[in-house]
Amino acid sequence: MKHIYIAGPMTKGNMSTNILVAIAAADELMAADEVPFVPHISFFWAMCNGDRWSYEKWLEYDHYWVTTAKAIIRLPGESSGGDQEVRWARRHGVPVYNSVQEYLNA
Repeated sequence: MKHIYIAGPMTKGNMSTNILVAIAAADELMAADEVPFVPHISFFWAMCNGDRWSYEKWLEYDHYWVTTAKAIIRLPGESSGGDQEVRWARRHGVPVYNSVQEYLNA
């Protein structure tokens, strides 16, 4: 079992759809006995605390998880946060895949 970080759109486009797509990817990884981390779920955390934390604080939090991951999966779609997470992963030697299937076939 490996910790896999899921990066992709959350606020650009339809947020509900983006979160569901990320959760579906995580579900696929769980079925393959991997341990996905879905940063999109932080949306619910932010709802509960009145969005207390800044965007930069969330990225700092996400960068920690990216650095500890065995791989990152970059879901399709425009996402400045997802792009930053990919750059961070590459800087720290974390492999980046463009889909769950690409990762599972590697």
